[in-house]
Amino acid sequence: MFNSKYLVTFLNEKWEPFKTLNVKMVPHINEFIYFDDVQKYYRVINVVHQFSKKQKIIVIITEFSFETIKK
Repeated sequence: MFNSKYLVTFLNEKWEPFKTLNVKMVPHINEFIYFDDVQKYYRVINVVHQFSKKQKIIVIITEFSFETIKK
């Protein structure tokens, strides 16, 4: 029943395409995402939903570093 996947496009903070993936859950603002292929954490800045014939989801992310926490 809840096995639907969403096609999510990830854009960096400059709104340049970063990656497009099928995900089971749409990330929320201020959540962290880890991408295995680049081995980095990213923070979700914004989530944009576009409703047309098919729902389109765009997630704006920024690279996260642990140095920002230490300051």
